Amino acid sequence: MIDTHCHVIWGVDDASQEEATSRQMLQIAVEDGVEAILCTPHSLPFLKYENDAATLRAPFEALKRLIQAEKWPLEVALGCEFFLSDQSLSWIREGRAVTLNGSQRLLIEFPWYQKVALKRSETELLEEVVSLGYQVIIAHPERYRSVQQDFSILKRWRSLGCDFQVNRTSLILNDDLQQQRLAWRMVEEGYCDVIGTDAHHCWGKRIIKLSDIRLEIARRMNEDCAQLLCHDNGRRLIDGQPLIHL
Repeated sequence: MIDTHCHVIWGVDDASQEEATSRQMLQIAVEDGVEAILCTPHSLPFLKYENDAATLRAPFEALKRLIQAEKWPLEVALGCEFFLSDQSLSWIREGRAVTLNGSQRLLIEFPWYQKVALKRSETELLEEVVSLGYQVIIAHPERYRSVQQDFSILKRWRSLGCDFQVNRTSLILNDDLQQQRLAWRMVEEGYCDVIGTDAHHCWGKRIIKLSDIRLEIARRMNEDCAQLLCHDNGRRLIDGQPLIHL
């Protein structure tokens, strides 16, 4: 299994703040059978966590040294979860946003918990990112009010070439039944391309674990779907290949 959205690098955002916590996070992943992780620390230009290649280089190398020291059979690749706004677009224009494993693909998050008012619509911002030559994978669309109010917006974003990452905890262990139903609808109607943990800690619901949701997808859909969403498309993300759509 491959985790495609994870905050396991310590000391760079609102997740793990120390090596010991990240060690426990990774231990959970290894014991669960996770073989690779796309590390996606927050990047919120002009707000906080102004993470770029320069700020993340040393922390990412420290994470790799930890994995080597523990002799874990775990591959890690670097990207970021980029907070897209009218202002942060300047980082993308300048090539400063950290892409997934050096590809032309960006993991994009829209404002949903920050008090940021967009001057343009999410769709218009995505159109500009795509026009700049980037491929977009949208982080947890099931959380956004625009998707909750109008499911058809996913079809518009798909037409721009966007892919979609759904959170494990949106599908299971979710107290918000409306969001859970929306997340499963995305899976059922082909608007989920990869599953990510969005793990921030080594406790609670959002940990680096995928085996439970893989089994549930296999039960509700089929084994091929579970393999695609929890492994194969994750491998394609790391390798910079186009994703397979259901």
